[in-house]
This record gives sequence, structure tokens and C-alpha cells, in this order.
Amino acid sequence: MSKLQAIVTNVEKTSEKYKNQYDTVWEKCVIEVEIIGASKKFKNEALLQRLIGKRVKIIRWCAYDWHCKIGSRITLDVEELQTL
Repeated sequence: MSKLQAIVTNVEKTSEKYKNQYDTVWEKCVIEVEIIGASKKFKNEALLQRLIGKRVKIIRWCAYDWHCKIGSRITLDVEELQTL
């Protein structure tokens, strides 16, 4: 499975939350990222060149501060971008 690398540039926390069976509170966040590269297994070089430098918003559930820390690197599945 191909993966993209991105840097978190902005985080908007929503009011939607839930608690799992371990009493961890998860909050739905809209995370804006800038795509900076891809894994070595990424096959579509033309697509990668169009994506690098683009800023996109994704939705993820965050429980800990490192899940949504501005400036941190995250890995995206290509499927996460297909809904945009």
C-alpha cells in the first residue's frame, strides 16, 4: 500500500468525542497537512509530483497531543485523499 508523507500545518478540533473501552477520550479533528513526499513503494510518479506542496484537509480521531501536533510528520494512506 502506498503511503504519503506530510507535515501538519493546522488542527481544528471539533466538539465530537467518544470514550473507548480503555477510558481514552478521542476527539474528531480536521487536520490540514502539506504533502512533502511518499514512500519508496509509491508507483505513480506523475501523481506524486502534482501532490507535493499541496495542502489538504483530512479528518482523524486524536487522543494524544502527538496525534495533532503542528509541525509533526504524519503518514497518509492514498485512500485518505480520495475523499477530497
